[in-house]
Amino acid sequence: MNIFNIHIEFDSKIFCKTVEDYIAKKQKAYVCVVDANVITIAQKDLKYREIVKGANINTCDGSSISKMANAIYGTSYSAFNGPELFEYYIERPYKHVLVGNTQKKVDQIKAKVAEKGLDLDLTHVDVPFVPVDQFDYPAIAKQINELHPDIVWVSLGAPKQETFIHNIFPCIEQGVLFGIGAAFNFYTGDLHNNKKEIRGLRFIWLERIFKEPKKQLSRVGKFLLMMPKMYLEEKKRAKAMKRKMVECK
Repeated sequence: MNIFNIHIEFDSKIFCKTVEDYIAKKQKAYVCVVDANVITIAQKDLKYREIVKGANINTCDGSSISKMANAIYGTSYSAFNGPELFEYYIERPYKHVLVGNTQKKVDQIKAKVAEKGLDLDLTHVDVPFVPVDQFDYPAIAKQINELHPDIVWVSLGAPKQETFIHNIFPCIEQGVLFGIGAAFNFYTGDLHNNKKEIRGLRFIWLERIFKEPKKQLSRVGKFLLMMPKMYLEEKKRAKAMKRKMVECK
C-alpha cells in the first residue's frame, strides 16, 4: 500500500511471491527493507524517497511502522523484518551474492549455513569503504553479473546501500537486490531478533542502542520526532480517501 509517502507491501505472502517470480524469470529487481531509519530519511530527502519508491517491492522492517498503519487504517498488518527475511532466503537453494560487510562476517554466515547441513552457493563481492558516489559501479556489476545470481544482498547500511543499489541497478543483468543493513549480524548472532511483543511492538532496536549508542540514539530520536507529523499527515490522507470513496458511491 502507499503509505507515509512511499510504498510498503505488508503481506509477506505477496512479498515472497513477487520476489520469487523475479527469481524464477531470471529478471532483475530491487527491494528496500523499510525500517524507522529508512522511512525517516525518505520524509525529508526527496531524492532518497524516489529511490525507495522506485523499488519493485518493499517490506516493512519495523513494528512501530505497522502499528501506525493499523491505527490509521484499522488493519492488522505486521512487520516482515530484515533479519527474518534474510534467514528465510539465505537458507534456500538460490545463488547468493553478498556485497559489502567483511569477509569474516561472510565466513561466519557460511559456517552457520554449513552447521545446518546446507550446501549453498554463497559468494562475497568485496567493495571498498568509499563514499557512495565513488564506487566503480560497472566493475562491481561485472563481478556480480559473471556469477549469474538469484539474490544480491547489499550490506552497506542505510541510506548508502539503497543509493548503491539505485546506482548499480542499470548495470545489473539479473537477480533481486536487497538493501539488508544489519541482517548479517542478526543471522550470525551478534545481534538478536527479539520476537516478543509488547502491545504489538518488538523493541529490536533496544539492543542496538546498547551496542551502538551514538548512532542508534540519533536514528531513534529522529524517527520519534518525525512520527507525529507522519501519523497526522497519513491520517489526513486516509480521511480524504475515505471521503472520496463515499462521494463516488
